[in-house]
Amino acid sequence: MTRQIGGCLCGAVRYAVNADPIRTTFCTCRYCQKHTGTPMNMLVGFASANFELTSGETATYSHISEGSGNAVHTHFCPLCATVAYKTLDSFPNFVGIQGGTFDDPD
Repeated sequence: MTRQIGGCLCGAVRYAVNADPIRTTFCTCRYCQKHTGTPMNMLVGFASANFELTSGETATYSHISEGSGNAVHTHFCPLCATVAYKTLDSFPNFVGIQGGTFDDPD
């Protein structure tokens, strides 16, 4: 098991995960395109039991998915607006961390 840490651009929001990822997803849905301003979004998925917000607090934007009708919750730093992770009503025991927010991108 690997401990991985990361956080937002300004450093106010920090997290840790104490597990290897369950999956990595490159999503090209319209929501992810608009959300990131790029052709795709990269989420690295973990069981929520292995995720810990270690400092700071996030603001949350909730969006109803056109595909499933369930909410996608985007958790971001209220100071620098970096999106750190997402939670999904469709997968309540899952946290999708934005790949670029890990301290070690490898």
